[in-house]
Amino acid sequence: MNNIASSIGTSKSGFVTNNGDIAFEVQPSSSNVDADITVEGATIQYPNVNTDTNVAITADITDQNGDDVNNAQLGSISVNAPNQGDYEFDDKLDTNTTFWQGQDLYFSGQADATYEVRSYDAGDEVVGGLATQFTTGDDGVYVLGTSELDGDYVIEAPNGEYVQISGGSAGSTFSNAGATTWEVATQSFSASFDSDNVTRGETVDLDLDSNRGDYAVNVSASGMDYTDLENLFPSSAYSDVTEDQYSSDDILVISGSNDVSYTLNAQDSSPKTPTGEHNFTFDVTDTSAEDMDTLNVKKAGDEKVSLSPSTYTVGQGDVANITVNLQNTDTAHVSVGSDDANYKIAGTIVDDNDDGKVYVQFNTYNAGDDPQNLSTSGGDVLSVTSDDKLSNVYEEGDLDGLLATSSDGYDIGVTTNTSTDANDIDDYNNTFDSPDALGSLFVQSSSLTGVTTWTTASDTTLDEKADVYSAIDNETLVEDSSITKVEDESTSDLVVLQIEGSGFFGALESKDLQDLQATSNGGSELDVTNSEFVINVTQTNPAPNAPNKVINVTATANTVVDQKNNSLFVAFKPSTAETFDGGNDVEVEDEYEVNVTIPKESKISKKLKHVNTDFSVEDADTSFDTNDNDTIVVEPAANQTISGTTNWAPGNEFTIRAQSDSDQNPFIKTDSSVNATADGTFAGDFDFSDTQVGTNFTVSINALSEDVDDVDGMVVEDAGTSTSTTTTSTTTSTTTSTTTSTTTSTTTTSSGTTSTSTTTSTSTPGFGVAVGLIALLGAALIALRRDN
Repeated sequence: MNNIASSIGTSKSGFVTNNGDIAFEVQPSSSNVDADITVEGATIQYPNVNTDTNVAITADITDQNGDDVNNAQLGSISVNAPNQGDYEFDDKLDTNTTFWQGQDLYFSGQADATYEVRSYDAGDEVVGGLATQFTTGDDGVYVLGTSELDGDYVIEAPNGEYVQISGGSAGSTFSNAGATTWEVATQSFSASFDSDNVTRGETVDLDLDSNRGDYAVNVSASGMDYTDLENLFPSSAYSDVTEDQYSSDDILVISGSNDVSYTLNAQDSSPKTPTGEHNFTFDVTDTSAEDMDTLNVKKAGDEKVSLSPSTYTVGQGDVANITVNLQNTDTAHVSVGSDDANYKIAGTIVDDNDDGKVYVQFNTYNAGDDPQNLSTSGGDVLSVTSDDKLSNVYEEGDLDGLLATSSDGYDIGVTTNTSTDANDIDDYNNTFDSPDALGSLFVQSSSLTGVTTWTTASDTTLDEKADVYSAIDNETLVEDSSITKVEDESTSDLVVLQIEGSGFFGALESKDLQDLQATSNGGSELDVTNSEFVINVTQTNPAPNAPNKVINVTATANTVVDQKNNSLFVAFKPSTAETFDGGNDVEVEDEYEVNVTIPKESKISKKLKHVNTDFSVEDADTSFDTNDNDTIVVEPAANQTISGTTNWAPGNEFTIRAQSDSDQNPFIKTDSSVNATADGTFAGDFDFSDTQVGTNFTVSINALSEDVDDVDGMVVEDAGTSTSTTTTSTTTSTTTSTTTSTTTSTTTTSSGTTSTSTTTSTSTPGFGVAVGLIALLGAALIALRRDN
């Protein structure tokens, strides 16, 4: 502005320097001039203000004559910081700090400015792609959500540089992003009770585990309000929590850490903890981490135990399966035997899955085998199912052989008096002498009662009892002494031996079937004398001057034990089973005898026991059902059946294919789920609705590796049904000399037409036979003429 004295009200444009100052030029008309200068249209921003601040306004005047004025105080302005209380957030964004996925982070920067959150590779020190973009409000504030973030990040400012952040406020920007990084991590979290059940008046532990050191957790439970939760949890769980707690929302906020356990007390006095099954939800307050668990609160009452049933009967050498019921306790002592029986065993059981039951197995085969060295976990004598626990087991009575049979029974005792940890058998005297529940175990003589041959498809699963009985119910496992095999192939059905009896299940509980059967001469021969349980499968029709083949069944057999039904199922495949000489030469037309023996030297029994059965190996034989011309005929419709017969075991699956013989009307129709049935038949379903009458085709079947001849097929107007021809002649002679002859002839042609002719004649003596013969010939001629 020139000549200021005479330039009142005039304006002059200024400019902003690189450091943000506003600069303009003034030219006074004389050396001594007073002037008022007003700066308009300028906005001053202070983006990094955490608290209200007074900011001084200064000016630097540069005079051409050298009379400069520096840092002249012109006044001050008040800069108000954003009110953080106006925003909901979990933490303030900070450089070099780890935050947790799901947290909302406070950020204060330039007003109405757009920032970009970008990933950062700390290893390579490289800024990555855009994660998200946000724009601040007119106060420069934005609350950043992190539910989609995981890893290291930087924030790029509008000027293209990276922002260093302190206490949520943006500071200086840098071209090097490495000094401005921050991290978002995923919080791992689990919450679980150490027991599914708790009785009023007792405690249960809640375990919290996380990779985060300090956090708060919202706890809610079905059927419980805020007061119930507050009384259930110890005050230490929520005393340090800073979050507001509202009794009206039925949510209790507790403290969490990377590994913390709280002991909860189920109240039995007013206010009592509600009984029943409660579903607990544990939700970390500021992240997406959560977990759930269930706690069943029971009424307090007397501890009770019982046996269900109270009486058990097993074969000598078998396993007694004893059920112990527990009420208002999860621990009990159990015992079998007494001083009078010269045998005792006892242990401590724990209902670890809180179902109110413990299933105890007592093996009479191993009882008294080596009491001094029996493991305190029960070894092979006393055990429980995997859902429960057994400990402090002690046994007394070194037996010579099996636990003796007893008509009076062995005592079974159970008591809840478990205050003392047992260190020897004497610590269980209360259980033997004064049990809370008393039962009896009767051990009776055992014997083999029979062996039966069954057969099924080679791929049938027979791993569990349910598999076996399901196959029997579905008729895919059937009684049959003929086993199918393809000649010169390793394809055959399974042989399943059902060995019935008792006394050998205890041995099978602790030993493999192969371990019970001894061999000699390097394993090339079956050693019956030194075996405990023998399955001897020997050929009965060897070739001239050839030895009998002996199949080593136990080497490859799959066994299913079913003591409840006194059955042992042994499945093996003859075509791949080894013989004791190391070969594998089971052949079609072989015949075998199966002898199951418990030798007299065996611990299982002092008496020789033996049962037997047999089976033969026959060649596979599969064929189609055809008409008199050896042709399969179908109609041009859906649901057409192509069937046949087979000696493969039920459950085997075949594939039938029908392929056109003509290039003008080509087709391939397939049914790949055709099953052999228990009555020796099979049937496939086909759709010929798109095929013309007179079309010829070829039918083939893939019956495992059997070579089955293809058969011609034809589409006809009416396929008809196959009907047998039956001729019946009955002659009755009485004093009245009356003769009756009846002839029935039925013929079925390929076109589906059926002719039936019936002739009945009655004549006087001397003529009946001749007339009957003429009638029979006449009927035959008529049928022949119709057929032609």
